[in-house]
Amino acid sequence: MKKIFLFLFTAFLFFNNLETFAQIVVTNVQPLYGGRINAIASAPVTGTTDKHHVYITTESANTAFYAQATVNNTTVASITSFASVPGLLAADGYGSNVQRIGAHGASGLMYFMKEGVVYRASATSAAVSTFKTFGLDTSLNDFLVKDSKIWYFFKVFSSNQDRIAYSDLNASGNATNFVSNNSYINNGIYPAKNNITYTYSDSIILMKQGNNPEITIVADLVTGSTALLHDQLTGLRNSVFWRCAAVAPDGTIFIGGSDNVHKYIAYKAKTSSVWTEINTGIDGTFGQNIEFYENIPGNYYVYFGSGYSNAKGIASSWTKFGNVSLETHSNDGSILTIGTNATGGVSILTTDQGIGWTRNSGSVLTEINDGVVAVQVNDFDMRSQKDTGWLASKAGVRAVSDYNGASRTWTRPMFPNGDGSPYYAAEMAGNNGKTAYVGNVRVYKTTDYGANWTRVFTPENAPYNFSHHVQVTSISVSDVDNNMVLAGVKDLADTARGGVFYSKDAGATWTQLLIHATTVGQDIDVNDIETTYETGKIVAYIGVDYDSTTSPIIAGIYKAEWNGTAWTVTKESVYGSTSSLVRVSDIHIHSKDTIIAVGGYHNSVYEYPLHMQLSKTTSAGWTSSVAPSKTGFYNACSWYGDTLFYSLKENINYARLGFTTSGSYFIETEKLYKSVDIGTEVNVLYYDELLAGTSVGFYAFVGSNASTLPLQITEFYATATVNGNQITWKNESDNEIVNYQLQSSCSGTSFNTIATIASNNSKQYSITDKSNCGITYYRLKTLNNKGTTEYSNTIKVIQNVIHSLKVYPNPITQGFLVMEAFNNAKNTVTIYDYLGKEKMKQHFEPASIIKINVDHLQKGTYILQVSSGTEKKVTTIIIK
Repeated sequence: MKKIFLFLFTAFLFFNNLETFAQIVVTNVQPLYGGRINAIASAPVTGTTDKHHVYITTESANTAFYAQATVNNTTVASITSFASVPGLLAADGYGSNVQRIGAHGASGLMYFMKEGVVYRASATSAAVSTFKTFGLDTSLNDFLVKDSKIWYFFKVFSSNQDRIAYSDLNASGNATNFVSNNSYINNGIYPAKNNITYTYSDSIILMKQGNNPEITIVADLVTGSTALLHDQLTGLRNSVFWRCAAVAPDGTIFIGGSDNVHKYIAYKAKTSSVWTEINTGIDGTFGQNIEFYENIPGNYYVYFGSGYSNAKGIASSWTKFGNVSLETHSNDGSILTIGTNATGGVSILTTDQGIGWTRNSGSVLTEINDGVVAVQVNDFDMRSQKDTGWLASKAGVRAVSDYNGASRTWTRPMFPNGDGSPYYAAEMAGNNGKTAYVGNVRVYKTTDYGANWTRVFTPENAPYNFSHHVQVTSISVSDVDNNMVLAGVKDLADTARGGVFYSKDAGATWTQLLIHATTVGQDIDVNDIETTYETGKIVAYIGVDYDSTTSPIIAGIYKAEWNGTAWTVTKESVYGSTSSLVRVSDIHIHSKDTIIAVGGYHNSVYEYPLHMQLSKTTSAGWTSSVAPSKTGFYNACSWYGDTLFYSLKENINYARLGFTTSGSYFIETEKLYKSVDIGTEVNVLYYDELLAGTSVGFYAFVGSNASTLPLQITEFYATATVNGNQITWKNESDNEIVNYQLQSSCSGTSFNTIATIASNNSKQYSITDKSNCGITYYRLKTLNNKGTTEYSNTIKVIQNVIHSLKVYPNPITQGFLVMEAFNNAKNTVTIYDYLGKEKMKQHFEPASIIKINVDHLQKGTYILQVSSGTEKKVTTIIIK
């Protein structure tokens, strides 16, 4: 649950407030380095004996990063912090899915393939240039940089040929030629290339992946294509998806794959027809490549996925990376062996946090993520004291302590019980920073700030039997009963759905809350759950992805009410008809009175942004707003006082809301608050500073030269009294204010200053205004000590509301009946007998005390009614 703690509304008009946004807004990147790595490439730095260029690409719009590693036989290997490749930032638009890269030692350039074009980029320059394009008749399948050559692998459609070409690279990284005379179709004997996985000397392995794989090894590519081997790999178990191949230092051919339970390796000599197949015993899926390190003549290490063998890949020689010591967990991405040093083989590999390396052949694994600003942040929750928070990301779970203090500290990434990333949800239990729930495919709980974790739920188990493709996208803990925990699940498969699950005992046992389905299992895909408390009941609002294949369709928001023993579920009417295709991405409860939800509306042509608000004071329906000029959908929302923040792609917008005692509200014009880099998506918003979890990291947007926003009016309300409208406000940053100008308006559009109050550093202010308007609007104009002015939100108060009615003495024998100050408007007092016949009526001007002579009324029981406009109050009086 993407949640924010705020002050509660009182029964009367009560507002929080935010400063205007004319001030400079700056971005502070929180030190959460790492992120999912797509590819790794290196090359020796020409002219050195121990230095290596290292490039990585990430699963974020910040595409590529560069570091330089030092590896030799006399010192401990070292690596610099990574730095963004200047021309491949999110704003440059190359995107988050660059999978194939190469590095050139002499020039230090990085080459990468995107949409059939080879580009090159520099670690020191923002210039990115097109290196090689191919005609419409040609499809580039892959490329490879090795030493001073770059190889291309492509299909020519007119001749139905898969071809290999190369260019020689000079010291500047420019191509000096293009040689394309190698075809490996060879009358259909060799399969079309699916993946290049390894080069050995001048040979290249081409592999057809799958449960029935094939490999082809071609060699002597410069002098003429010679097929060394084509193998259909018969005899291997077809329950394994075979992914990659390589040639070891002694010429042995290796292939690797997985049956989604364990990793498998098969190997044989080039001249042999018999494969040796090994179940490594290491769980998980397949890796992207196989690498080797020859530690002594006649023996070598084999690296594949998250595991390694210290004895040429034989059975019982396999173990996981970091089996002696680890700071992070390896995953099944790329591995890069860059050489040896005094302590052993040096390999760089992808991890759950992002990227790590081993400098002793595999048993010790440390993280090297510094500078890799690519963490995809999915959720964040914080205590009301703004000191302790929990964050869920694609690089693990982290906690922060003393956030607004001098000793802000983020923990290292946590992977509860060794379970890998990504994590999608983080939620604290009430205001207890030590107790938190987090979710990936499963739900984990800690009660000691992450020192220990317990897996409390997984939808994979019976009777639900969900696949491991699901995500726990949201967790919500009721503030009034911390034992009530809800978890929302989404299934990534197009034809499957997730569901809602709840626990009444703080995670010990779980039950499915059926929303659309009638039996347990697949039900709805959940994006967010927010819990509150209404009319004595715990209430959950559930935002979902729409699904038009069901009847009735699944869309929008569902409301679930807990009566103490069972849930009652209804579908909220949030936009248009019940068949409208509404996706709700995020929900926030501003207080017990007001909810905001954001998402998108699909009309079969575009998906429009859609944001919605609901006032609970009068149980009004949802009020929706669609922005048809913008495509896409809102990802996240948050509140600060009366101001709503919400994100659309890389833009964070804001709009202010004002509320009345009757529950109605008005919205000011939407404005842009901050844009992050183009291509970056804002996934979660949270207000202390405005914290934004994005696809490239975690950011704090703060006022210039300040740790928090300068104007912090935490209360601003007006109350109609018999003596006038009493306006009260409280500003936590009062020491930064020179004076307050209270302005009023009868129309809500044209304001006049009615009082100027100098700041006295008391934080709390109150003033009474005798307004002649039936409805009066108020706002504050502040002058701060920086010389700039800022406006508060606008509030309004209705004068003819009857706030109280006191009548005495009651019973009365004779004389005057006294009524005390019940409002500040003209009033009509009517007395009826018990048959409903009017016995007297009088009109009174506003006064603190009204007296009515009842001597002319006979003994009995009467009804006294006081009315002011449409407002009425009644009470019973007795005359003895």
